[in-house]
Amino acid sequence: MTNLGTLRFYGLLFFLLSSTFLNASTIEVAGSFETIQCDNIGFIYATRDNNIYKYNNQGKLLYTYNYNKYGAKPSIDVSTPMRILLYFADFKKIIILDSRLTEVRGIDVNLYSDIENPTLACFSKDQNIWMYNATRFTLIKMDNIGNRIYESQSLAILTNTSISPTKIKEQENHVFLLDTAKGILMFDILGTYLKTVPIKSVESFQVKDGKLFFYNNNKFQSIDLNTFDIETYQVNDDPTVRKILLSNESVIKLGIDKFSISSMDVEK
Repeated sequence: MTNLGTLRFYGLLFFLLSSTFLNASTIEVAGSFETIQCDNIGFIYATRDNNIYKYNNQGKLLYTYNYNKYGAKPSIDVSTPMRILLYFADFKKIIILDSRLTEVRGIDVNLYSDIENPTLACFSKDQNIWMYNATRFTLIKMDNIGNRIYESQSLAILTNTSISPTKIKEQENHVFLLDTAKGILMFDILGTYLKTVPIKSVESFQVKDGKLFFYNNNKFQSIDLNTFDIETYQVNDDPTVRKILLSNESVIKLGIDKFSISSMDVEK
């Protein structure tokens, strides 16, 4: 994170901890969206009815992509704003979109028979792809033409337990595997297992400046990745909110029939 980005981030955290947040200026976008994500420069990606909608931080719709032809819902990785990765695990198919949500290319993982059961996929910072092999319980890195670069030891052996991760992402020079029952497994940038963050029963998370942020039981919290200290932020008084995200100088909330963007640029 740049110095300017760090200052904005801590400004946002101060904003979250202050009582002024619940009175912040808010933009609302109507729609029964299924999921929502934001990239590291502030664009928002929401899904509904087999479509991905890309918005700017003012809630203006920019681009739309329909994935109905693939017959399933993909996992979506927006960590690299110029390249969006969609992974259709049922068909072992990767689709890469550009920043305008136009298809650039596809990768058929079925062609690489030595990756038996790749259930998860995301981009790596070095332009390669991380995958999780659910048969071997291993973390794999492959290049864009399917060559295997790295494979970890069995995570079942390393953690002394069976795991069933549902999400994978690379953020802040670490790789994370989310297992809602066991916690969040953390790896270094080379794929070496480091530890398991003791946060369970969460469906998604973000990592910013050494803290892992998550929303669970109507609470928005962070856990320090070094000390495991937990902090709670008073950002929500609406029990219908399903997800909360931090995006530069804004907080995004996903509700039942809308999402909202609350800015910290308000009068105190």
